[in-house]
Amino acid sequence: MAKSINISNNNISWNGDDVEYDDDYDGPGLDEIEVGSIGGTDGGLPQLMWLRKHQSMALKKPHHFVLVHGAGHGAWCWYKVETLLKSAGNQVTSLDLAACGINPKQYYQVLSDSDLYEPLTKFMESLPVEEKVILVGHSYSGTGVAMIMESFPNKIAVAVFVTATMPGPALSNAAIAEESSHGQPPRDDMDNVYKFNESGQPIAFRFGPEYLSAKMYHLCSPEDSTLASNLVRYVNVYQPDEPSLSDANYGSVRRAFVISQEDKVWRREIQKWITEKNPPDMVKEIHGSDHMVMLSKPRELSDSFMDIAESFA
Repeated sequence: MAKSINISNNNISWNGDDVEYDDDYDGPGLDEIEVGSIGGTDGGLPQLMWLRKHQSMALKKPHHFVLVHGAGHGAWCWYKVETLLKSAGNQVTSLDLAACGINPKQYYQVLSDSDLYEPLTKFMESLPVEEKVILVGHSYSGTGVAMIMESFPNKIAVAVFVTATMPGPALSNAAIAEESSHGQPPRDDMDNVYKFNESGQPIAFRFGPEYLSAKMYHLCSPEDSTLASNLVRYVNVYQPDEPSLSDANYGSVRRAFVISQEDKVWRREIQKWITEKNPPDMVKEIHGSDHMVMLSKPRELSDSFMDIAESFA
């Protein structure tokens, strides 16, 4: 049975019972919302109050979030966060990078970071001159976000790095990779699948179900881990670009970093080290989250995005 909710300026009536809500609401009234099947541990009144808070924020100033996935994944991994941000009245663009998600290119056609991030580059080129977006990169796509900051600084309100590599004018990807290897045993590839050339050199890899579940999705639901094991694609092995980043362009864009506390891919120590060596304007930390924080803690990540947007956009 659908539940009846009335919302006025500082009050929510939940089946006739008044619940005080402190945030001022400057937007239009939201009358008689039918929650319907919303329920369970994450539903009902808490979900409505979250929605109301962020609708109020979005009605004051809606934002355009551009979400960029990490290696081997696709726009699909943002489905929870995209839904939450849109429900709060924002515009969201989740992109498939080259040879990822449903992008038609194949891994062997991606020979450089420039090839990989071509869909993102084309999207930024298509934006009106006056539009500024909140650009979000996860994991390896922190490199792509940095490259785009250098090329399109006037189209980015704030760049957000989510448990990601974050190179800068004085911090190279090579230095980040070297630091991340300190005190770290060789990576156990478990059931990852490799393709090799005639000389026996690896040319591409794909994350295996066991690796995904144990290393990347260990705090996610089994359903999300299964989804990933069916959707991740091969990643070409190439020499990554070392982006040339300047204080004039890259340095003119505001930055935020989101630390994922229990990440087994990018350990918390390396995330902290990156933020110390290349300090952003804001650092947020999400507890109880793994590498795929957008799936293990989607509401907390959405809250962080909204807070960052309201601070800088």
